Amino acid sequence: MEKKDENNRYMWVVFSLTMLGWLFNGLDQMIFAMVAPWIMQDWKLTTVELGLIGSLFLVGHASGSIVASVLADYFGRKPILWITTLIDAVFTSLAGFAKGLLSLGLLRMLAGLGTGGQWPVGLSILSENVPTERRGRLIGLMNSGYPLGFLLSIAVTGTIGLYYRNDLGEWAWKICFFVGAVPGLITVLFMVKYLRESELWLRSRASRKENENKSFTLVELFTPKLIGNTITALVIQIAALMCYWGVAIWSPTYLATERGLTVAKMTSFMALWVFGAWVGQVAGGFLNDRFGRKPVLSFYFLGIALFSLLYGYITSPTILFWVSPITGFFVLGIFGPAMAYTTELFPTSARASGVGLATGLGRTGAILAPTLVGVIATRLGIGAGFYAFSAIAIFAFVILLAVGPETKAIEFK
Repeated sequence: MEKKDENNRYMWVVFSLTMLGWLFNGLDQMIFAMVAPWIMQDWKLTTVELGLIGSLFLVGHASGSIVASVLADYFGRKPILWITTLIDAVFTSLAGFAKGLLSLGLLRMLAGLGTGGQWPVGLSILSENVPTERRGRLIGLMNSGYPLGFLLSIAVTGTIGLYYRNDLGEWAWKICFFVGAVPGLITVLFMVKYLRESELWLRSRASRKENENKSFTLVELFTPKLIGNTITALVIQIAALMCYWGVAIWSPTYLATERGLTVAKMTSFMALWVFGAWVGQVAGGFLNDRFGRKPVLSFYFLGIALFSLLYGYITSPTILFWVSPITGFFVLGIFGPAMAYTTELFPTSARASGVGLATGLGRTGAILAPTLVGVIATRLGIGAGFYAFSAIAIFAFVILLAVGPETKAIEFK
């Protein structure tokens, strides 16, 4: 009984620290999205140049996901998790010292190495410390830390934008980057002090050594036993990440420029968007445990297909006010159910590598998304750029139904 109580308490420690990591992840990533209109104005950037900065961040994100996750399968979850969180915090703060397009793009790419690595490693260590029957909801709740970080970024940038933007000039958005790094540095300290290595990973490593299993984890993912699951994970992550990054990173600029919202109104609309995303992630986790992974993910992809169209098409601020949170519910909320499903598609020996490959290549696809919207925007407007993600969501829906296995109640070994 004492052992069970101790494991339960430690489960909440892991949950709290990974959720804090996600909060910082969302804060860092969305601070850039929120201050993008300011950077565009101060440096006289085109939509293509602004989209390029977002894409460079995703280059780092994709690379970090794959490299860090493989390292986590060989060297453990704990050290790679706090190191990637530290990398993110350091380069987020340094972005405030950027002098031009090239330096800002490079620093954002290096910050992306940290955020990209943190995601699959954090998911692996949490999923390996929660009971099967609660895995979906707890991963959904943990993922909801990301939109909470988004809300915090709105509070930070909204406050500075409303009261200090005119006086500070470009230092207004630079200070936002400095502030955004603080939670990450605090989270690193707690991770180093309170996290311990995953017992499942320790047993898996011992088993690999005992059996002299020398196979490289990324190769293992493409064996006949796992290739179907690997393809399913890749399609889900590529589609979800492309849709999210295409819509979310351009939303503040879209609302401010094409829908003519003031800073105050744009901030309130984005707060609604993120509130809907938070509800979507939490609800998705509970729905996962109740109805299973495939039906819930299918529902979310169909929602993305519909509301990415409506969000880009509607011109009435009144109607957009109500459509924004529903769009966030599906576009960002999908990661609540999607991430639980992705961790369940792979064995412990290659779990971090599988999640990292899926999210890493997903971000490789997502690298195209901000630039794609930027290119479409030069001819048809930002709203029209959102239409492409409807087709991507439908494609993922079809693949999921055709080849995706159901993983509800699967036991980790």
